[in-house]
Amino acid sequence: MSRSDLSGSLGSDTTPFFGRRYTPVQQLFLRRLVVLLEKRRQLEMLPNPNEDQKRTLNKALYSTFIDCVELGTGDEAKGLL
Repeated sequence: MSRSDLSGSLGSDTTPFFGRRYTPVQQLFLRRLVVLLEKRRQLEMLPNPNEDQKRTLNKALYSTFIDCVELGTGDEAKGLL
């Protein structure tokens, strides 16, 4: 699953991706995971990344991943990692 795979409308009760429908909350956390992964990638490209920023970002990634698991989208979240 990529960022473009998560580009659906939040206006409906569920949105289909890969033959599966996601609730707005599931979609929110999957999108949040994609954004955080992109931020981590950008941070790692810096010549001297700030260790505090890396640690904070990794905690946010872990927390968001756990949220995805609890919402029933753990397999999708694993696929993004």
